[in-house]
Amino acid sequence: DSDTLALRKEDWDEVADFFRLLRYVYVGRADKKGPFYVRVGELSNLTVGHGTIMHRYYNGIDVNRWHTGLDAVVNIGAFGAEAVIGDVTDPYIAGIRGTVRPLELALGEGFWRGLVVGATIMTDSKAPYELYGALDEDGRPIVTRERAFATIGADVGLELVDTDLFDVTPYI
Repeated sequence: DSDTLALRKEDWDEVADFFRLLRYVYVGRADKKGPFYVRVGELSNLTVGHGTIMHRYYNGIDVNRWHTGLDAVVNIGAFGAEAVIGDVTDPYIAGIRGTVRPLELALGEGFWRGLVVGATIMTDSKAPYELYGALDEDGRPIVTRERAFATIGADVGLELVDTDLFDVTPYI
């Protein structure tokens, strides 16, 4: 009947599906520069640190399954930390990043606070390891084997300019 509202049963068959009613909630400054920031729900365009390991991550690529992600940041004095979970109901992608401003620790507040040292570790417990030689009906590669993968990184950056219009931070 064309007057009947139909819902796809496959859209409401998992606990994670009910979290999609609220797309996301966040508290704190969206630029992550305040004392704290927490976002739960859809993660879109998420970059951790300078983006070398995770840049513009989006946890909602699979339209048939809702992923409730978590991005939490805390900045206390010269220290900072960020934790990311791609899906709290099935946490296969997760990571943490810590930062310290060493000259701020030694000398206190001042222009030198722009020197930032960071370390990141990211994991994917279901990373594609082996692909079948064909594509599925949606044109995506068929993964025949998954394997856990982790990567770590360390960086040093110097925040030279930090305005509402643009930032300049050379890093290595």
